[in-house]
Amino acid sequence: MSQQGRAESNGDATSWQESLERHITNLQHMATHVDVAEVNGFLDAIRNCSGLIVFTGVGQNSLLADKIASTYASLSMRSTSIDAVAFLHGNLGMLRRPDLIVMLSHSGETRELYDLAQACDRLGYANTFAVHSTPGCSLSRLCHRSVHVPTLGEADRLDLVPSASSCCFLSFLQAVAIQLAAEGALTLQRFVSTHPGGTLGRRGTGAGR
Repeated sequence: MSQQGRAESNGDATSWQESLERHITNLQHMATHVDVAEVNGFLDAIRNCSGLIVFTGVGQNSLLADKIASTYASLSMRSTSIDAVAFLHGNLGMLRRPDLIVMLSHSGETRELYDLAQACDRLGYANTFAVHSTPGCSLSRLCHRSVHVPTLGEADRLDLVPSASSCCFLSFLQAVAIQLAAEGALTLQRFVSTHPGGTLGRRGTGAGR
């Protein structure tokens, strides 16, 4: 039986079209329901950061932190990502007080991030920011500031697989990066100069035209 035939024979399956629509619906909901004051607080935290912007998470949010940090760095903002478990096993030593630690957790109850927020507080690292999707969560109380990224649920039929929520986190945090880059008057010349490899590098020399 073909893949299409197997999908059609499973009445409980969520088609890719339905899943995509759920992603889109979540993005639209997030864009119209996110608290603008909280977003402005996040923007100010990054604007005022004189150290590194450090994104962290656990599991899939750790991978998401890698992608987000890469986007910020590509837009000439000093950023990196470190898995929260690595932080708890010695990498806290790399932090300095001017650094901004951004913790990603859909539930806001991730144990490792809870422990990390408490450790940061004990060490005097007050510049902590929680990005979560659960109002009143523990992480929002433990971190210095927080922003709630509202979601309606995941994009699978079980409402379990980190999918729509990850999409909302990624889209929101990259949108913030793009605004900050525009505020910093990032030019095409500057962008290309920090991307010397590949098509972008060739574009900078005129070879890619």
